[in-house]
Amino acid sequence: MANLQELLLRVDDCGAARGEFAQLGFAVDESGAIVQVGSVRIRLEKCGAHDEPAISEWTFSGDHDELLRLDPVAAPPTYLRRDKPAEILVTHANRVNEIDHLVMMVPALEPTIAGLEGYAGLTCRRRAEFHGRLMAFLTAGPPTIELVEMRSRELPLIWGLALRVDDLDQTVGAIMRRGGQVSKPKPAVQGGRIIAAKTSVIPISMAFIEPPGQRTMR
Repeated sequence: MANLQELLLRVDDCGAARGEFAQLGFAVDESGAIVQVGSVRIRLEKCGAHDEPAISEWTFSGDHDELLRLDPVAAPPTYLRRDKPAEILVTHANRVNEIDHLVMMVPALEPTIAGLEGYAGLTCRRRAEFHGRLMAFLTAGPPTIELVEMRSRELPLIWGLALRVDDLDQTVGAIMRRGGQVSKPKPAVQGGRIIAAKTSVIPISMAFIEPPGQRTMR
């Protein structure tokens, strides 16, 4: 089974994006280009002349030393043979410990599922319909990939990330102290509570989710 290992986030201004991540309580590595979220790296890169700000690539690791780089909007993937880097445990002030799930809008659900199962070796664990939209959920290590069919789209788009925390109230406090902005907590569809980050530079939607039962465990 393949695990999601890295997301390449292209932005217009890397410095501004680093600053916004810091306002949201994330630790950025010394290079200024990597935000390690649990088992997944978010790598910042300045947009090229013909790039749009977005998550433009993701990398999956296999059982051994094979890495798979798959452009969300193109196939076939690129296979890389190299040693997998050691996982680094990073503590964030916002108490994020893992990517809970990422949401990807796709023009057609079934071809996307077939591609991710065939190319990346992911497993679709269930399908659903929510507010009239077809959805699918694939396991990619700790994170889940949520596919949402939007037939009006021409190309797939990784729309946003939901980031798992163990104490949403402390997350809110840490972000507010750093000048970041978030919405008021509300019940999450998956259970638990969720808030949305208010961003102007980071080109994806970001939410912080406290799983159900987490508050009773503290």
